[in-house]
Parts: sequence; structure tokens; C-alpha cells
Amino acid sequence: MSEGKNIPLLSIITVCRNDAARLKKTIDSLSHFYNNPRFEHVVVDCESTDGTDSLVAPLVYKTNFKFYSGQDSGIYDAMNHGVSYSLAPLLLFLNCGDTIITTPSELLGCLGRLVARDGTVDLDITCFPVRQVGAKGARTAVPIRLTTNKMPASHQGMVFARRFVQLNKYNASYKIAGDFDLYLRAARTGIFADSDDSPFVAVEVDGVASANPLEAYGEYLKIVCNRLDGRSRIVALLIIAMRAILIIPVKTLLPKRWLIVFRGV
Repeated sequence: MSEGKNIPLLSIITVCRNDAARLKKTIDSLSHFYNNPRFEHVVVDCESTDGTDSLVAPLVYKTNFKFYSGQDSGIYDAMNHGVSYSLAPLLLFLNCGDTIITTPSELLGCLGRLVARDGTVDLDITCFPVRQVGAKGARTAVPIRLTTNKMPASHQGMVFARRFVQLNKYNASYKIAGDFDLYLRAARTGIFADSDDSPFVAVEVDGVASANPLEAYGEYLKIVCNRLDGRSRIVALLIIAMRAILIIPVKTLLPKRWLIVFRGV
């Protein structure tokens, strides 16, 4: 590609706050990537006091590792900061505790086709399978068909065009579902769901949304009201409301060990 081999292809962005143990897990999975200039890892920290600065100290001399620590107004504000610090045409948002499970060469082969020879990216979002890891084991989750009532994949399985996220920044007022809000702002023709490739990210199934279903579904409903209109809004609201009625009692009332049995991982 004409942008040159020293320009990153992919910026991996991780935001954190007092989560050093899980950040170390993510960093360890990227150990082979820190010597490859086609990747960069941007860590945005909200003034952690748990030794995060000591954890990243050996990496700050790497040319493709960036660490920024300062105040932010929440996870999506921090993600916007990460985008502003990034250089690559493609972005991947990797949570603390999530890991890359492929080699740099394999990932380059998978993502290289998304960028044209002149360095441009036509698609806004490309969705890939992810490896979901839970208490009982792991399973592969492939992207679902595109709808206006649900994310087609977890955000760790979404590779974003940097210019799309720059033009459509995350709404920092959301605490859980800002990814869904960003997804609805992409044109349907700008999203591609790739179910054929093997997962290159392993994600933890017990995330913030899973632990806070009432707040998560509340934000989903608010986002649909703000982003959709007409029949599409009504249909999406009904589907999300029905899903909330079924899932919120299950997640809030059943013991966690039962939930693990039901979901299978």
C-alpha cells in the first residue's frame, strides 16, 4: 500500500482506570506486536492509582506504544481521546482483559484487504467473529445480520475506519451503549459482517453491560428514540423492550452460576 511500511495499519486502543491486572493480560497478548511498526497500541488511562504507570513503564520506549494519563468524563470520552492519539486508518477498541489471539502476520493478512492502495478505507465498520471466554470455557460468536435493534457483534470484533470515528465521535453522555449509538450512525452500506475469518480477539463475556442490564437497555431505548424515526423506531423499540422484559429479571434475580449454565460459557 502506498502509505508505506512504517505507517501503522491498525491502532489498538485500550482505555483503563485502576484495572492494572487485566490490562497486563491485554498487554501480554500484544507482546509480539510491539516490534511490528504496522501496529500501534494506545492506552488511555484515567489517573489510575493501582500501579498502572509502573506496569506500562517498560513499554513507553517502544515506538508503537503510547500511554496517556489524565482526566476524562467516562469510557467513551476516553475512547475519543484514544482516537485523537491514533495514526492508523483502522481502529480496534480492546478492553482490559481482552486479548489478541493471532499473530501479527495473520492479522495483517486479515485486515490488509480493508485498506486500498492509496490508504483509504471504504467501509465504516467491518465485523469479525470473536472468541467469547467465560467461566465454563469458550465459544466462537459470529456476526449476526444487520438490524437496528442490536449490535451485529461485540465492539471488540468491530474494526472501524478511523475517519468514520473521527467524524462521528462517541457520545460521552452514555455509560454503556455508546457503541450502539455509533453503530446506528453508520450507513448500512458502510458495514460489512465477515463470518468466514477465524476470531483474532478473545473477549470476556461478563462485561459492563451484562452486569448492568437495566441501565444498558435504558440507554438502548434512548438511542433508538434519538437515532431512528417512523416505523423503524417503533419496531426497534418494541423488540428491545421485549428483550429487556425477558432478560433483565433473569440477569438480576438468578444466581450467577445458573446464568453460566444457560449461556454455555
